[in-house]
Amino acid sequence: MNPKSFHDLTAESRGLTSSPSKPYIIVSIIMSLVWLGFLYFPISQALTLPLGSKIISLVLTATFALAYVTAFFLTWRKPVVGERNFRYFDGRHRLRKSDAVAFAVLVMTTLLQVAVLGPLNSLAFLPFIAAAAPFTLPQTVGYIAGALTVLASFLIPSFVPNGQEYFGLAITTSAVFMFVAGITFFIGSSIESQRQAGTRAILEERERVARDVHDVLGHTLTVIALKSELAGKLLERDPGRAQAELREITHLARESIEEVRQTVAGLKVQSLSEEITAASQALESAGIDLRREGSAWSDLDSISAVNQAVFAWVIREATTNIIRHAAARRATIKLDRSSLTITDNGVGISPEAAGHGLEGLKARVEQVGGTLSIVGKRGAASTASTTGTASTASERQNALETGTVVEVKL
Repeated sequence: MNPKSFHDLTAESRGLTSSPSKPYIIVSIIMSLVWLGFLYFPISQALTLPLGSKIISLVLTATFALAYVTAFFLTWRKPVVGERNFRYFDGRHRLRKSDAVAFAVLVMTTLLQVAVLGPLNSLAFLPFIAAAAPFTLPQTVGYIAGALTVLASFLIPSFVPNGQEYFGLAITTSAVFMFVAGITFFIGSSIESQRQAGTRAILEERERVARDVHDVLGHTLTVIALKSELAGKLLERDPGRAQAELREITHLARESIEEVRQTVAGLKVQSLSEEITAASQALESAGIDLRREGSAWSDLDSISAVNQAVFAWVIREATTNIIRHAAARRATIKLDRSSLTITDNGVGISPEAAGHGLEGLKARVEQVGGTLSIVGKRGAASTASTTGTASTASERQNALETGTVVEVKL
């Protein structure tokens, strides 16, 4: 995959949003509203003031409560594109004007309360600001604003007479901020993990489609090309057989279209018996004699479904390579329940032959914990295994007089 396509995938995954359910949103809002009960303390202090100061303080408290509720409602507001998401916890979003206004109202009303209630009684508003900062502001800005709020909650009692008895509010403010900051941090980490998982899923799906389309089309087009050449040669001396080959070409083309559709949709499940039949027909058309060895031929159903799928892909790819490149006259398929060996007596595989198809086979085999080795007279083109295969491949290469051996162990 080229760097540009990877960049595009990364950008696409960054667009993914974390979409909490409506019950989660409702519960979160209710929990944030519960904390409004602690406004009882500044309200009770305001009720002891003269009428004018009392009205001003109560209006400021009501404005503070409204801004606090608004800030948390804005947290769950739908963004321009996508569903509701945890707005700023992943550190990617810029500050929105509405959130800045809501947070500024919280700070301004608290500062005005200092003039009405006094600095110590106004400390009751700081836990709310410490909680709102990480939720309403971008990640880094929210942490800084919350930390400054905690610092203020400790400094004010230190410099105001008789402020020591208010250190309890400072500790409360600190605990609230650490708790909320922890929540937002873990939510942000979860969002980043989801984004990385999304990137991996997109990459794996692209590789799967590329691999499957290559394997499906590579085999079918090879057979179509072979049959087209054969039909051309038979047109004059055997028109009837030429017509049969052309009908087969039409059938293969339609079948290939359907296979591509199923592959792209992720619904294609390889049938081992069908793949063996197709390989036999393709090799026969190419004038290659197919021999069968092994203990599983009499009962293909005894092979597990996973092994059947892998064996089917290997037989398809190996048959295509034999027809295209081997110039072989004989091929042997040895099939057991957990192993498959395909041998031909052709010219042997070259190191340059390790292309997309062989890489695809390697990926398929390794996905199910198997090993793959491909060796030939010209040298080992690929040794795709986890353990032990290199020595086996070397031994086979030394024993091999000509041709190629493809061996799979599951």
